[in-house]
Amino acid sequence: MGAIAHADMSSSRVPISYVPSSIESTWLSASSHNCSIVRDQAQGSLVGRWLRFAAASRGSSPQPLQPQDREAVSHFVDKSTGCIEPIEPLTGTARHPLAVHMGCSLRRTTGIHEVEAYNISYVIVSNRCGARDRSGCLPIGGASSVGAQAAQPPPRNLFYDLGCASYGPRADAVARMAAAKAQQWNTSLEDAERRVRQKLESPTSDKQGAAMGPSIPLFRSLYRRNCIEFDHIYGWEYKRMADWWERVPASLRSAITFYNEAVNASDASALGVLLRTARPQDFVVLKLDIDTPEIENPIIEAIASRPELSALVDELFFEYHSAEVNYRMYRKASRPATMHTTSQAVSTMTRLRRLGIRSHFWV
Repeated sequence: MGAIAHADMSSSRVPISYVPSSIESTWLSASSHNCSIVRDQAQGSLVGRWLRFAAASRGSSPQPLQPQDREAVSHFVDKSTGCIEPIEPLTGTARHPLAVHMGCSLRRTTGIHEVEAYNISYVIVSNRCGARDRSGCLPIGGASSVGAQAAQPPPRNLFYDLGCASYGPRADAVARMAAAKAQQWNTSLEDAERRVRQKLESPTSDKQGAAMGPSIPLFRSLYRRNCIEFDHIYGWEYKRMADWWERVPASLRSAITFYNEAVNASDASALGVLLRTARPQDFVVLKLDIDTPEIENPIIEAIASRPELSALVDELFFEYHSAEVNYRMYRKASRPATMHTTSQAVSTMTRLRRLGIRSHFWV
């Protein structure tokens, strides 16, 4: 991997347009979660092209979006430079297009091998690796990408994790794992502990692609792989965790602010912290996953409707608890009145993208 870089975002958003792919356009016109759409797209060629591009978009040599892939992959266009920034299409399943789809069995009806529901290998995350071409564009998320006006590195890359759980396993658990592995690997205890932590803090292989375990280490690894290192991380967790800091490596503690409290949509909570700590020229990633739609939906609406917030957020990950997806997944017979439909979920995420925010369904 090349040198870690800051993402190229500047102080004001440039005129951009958002172009949904054919896959996404189908869902934008759908009225509900539709198993026939899931099956038809899974059997078509566009999903394969999307997944191949997603794999090629990661790492130190990201592939630029080719014209022949634009039917499968959604993208932003910087109107001032023509730079193109790809992003995965939004779908009504809010999951991997070949995932076990909450009542839409691909294996039984089409013979397609399904992947597990937490597979995130379909997501196209910002990438700042690679050299600029003659136009000044980077392969993915270039100098004139969404939110950028000039090739001007920002002071900081910031991550706001609303629903971060624990950082990782307890230090004594890591020590026990390292002691067991040191002999197996024929290495020192210190090296074994370093390797154990590295394994715990890295997302699983692209082949599996599962977003399991604590989210802060996962996101640090996802972005580091794409040459973006977070300068500071802000995390919120509702469950009481007296030993939360014990699980954080000492070298990272000064770069993390942790709130062991519930979040809400007011400026007294996480959104207020965002307003006080981030600037438009910073590259800001925000993840929202607290499994509480009556709190999550107002937070998303605040980001979408308040320009002072939408101007700060560059990339957003949200486990959208829409009725058809999540209540099929958890096999519940009823849903709260606050839970949105599939159509509302896709429309809301598209609305965020049209504001220039790289918005992803999370798992």
